[in-house]
Amino acid sequence: MVRAKIGLRLPPDFDLDSFRQEAQKWIGEAELTFYGCEPVFKGDRRSPLVTISNHVFRQNNIRPHLKLKTGTSDMNVVGPLWNCPIVAYGPGNSLLDHTPNEHLELGDYMSAIRLLSIVVSRLNTLNHSLSTT
Repeated sequence: MVRAKIGLRLPPDFDLDSFRQEAQKWIGEAELTFYGCEPVFKGDRRSPLVTISNHVFRQNNIRPHLKLKTGTSDMNVVGPLWNCPIVAYGPGNSLLDHTPNEHLELGDYMSAIRLLSIVVSRLNTLNHSLSTT
């Protein structure tokens, strides 16, 4: 018996059911299992979280890139459940993610903590000012 286990990173508007049916045709009698097939979650690019994060990063010479995260992102799981703004940020070289050479400089790690602390503080200030008006 041939078994295939397939993990997918789904693009927006991907028809997973049609793909499964087509894939089953390709492999015939083999056993086919899919995992990690979370649909993409798209948040609002104009949310205060995105705006403040981008501003803080730019003030610290980091050029933020708005990117659609697919597949392995936790945002695709919790975004629809929590229905709240979400951003992803992490220090280090993303080209090394999940490779044998993945590593992180301690200074980059500490800088990320500082930047995220500023973002949270500014969000807290914004939330406080909105709740008192």
